[in-house]
Amino acid sequence: MKEVVLSNGQVVVVRPTDELTEGQSRRIEIARSRGSAVFQKFGVETGEKIEIPPSAMDKLSDEDFAHIRGFEDTVMSVMILSVDEKPLGDPTDLPRTVYNELNEIAMNAYGGIAVQTEGPDEKINPLAGAVESTASSTEAQI
Repeated sequence: MKEVVLSNGQVVVVRPTDELTEGQSRRIEIARSRGSAVFQKFGVETGEKIEIPPSAMDKLSDEDFAHIRGFEDTVMSVMILSVDEKPLGDPTDLPRTVYNELNEIAMNAYGGIAVQTEGPDEKINPLAGAVESTASSTEAQI
């Protein structure tokens, strides 16, 4: 387990990826697939940063938006074991600044998925190796 102190002083315990259960891994992959399907529907190339293109915002349904953000929320729910010794609960109930900071920590802990502050080539998706025989590693990322 890894402890991280947030800017507000809260102590976060982060799960190591090698301790993910099969069920937790599946939840993350299902959420990733749903979010990827929305990006593809709007012509967003895989491998780009995880962000919603402004041109697509007015076309997104609530369900589309939930699928896009659901991947990050699922990673947070799985990777963040506790905040100040309490279970995380629903990440969307957190104040925005805490949510953003935990999101960054969880996504980096999960395996270097590109987030809004990083370019797509700055981190490598740990699951991309399984797809490299049929696609480049950037195509395997969201």
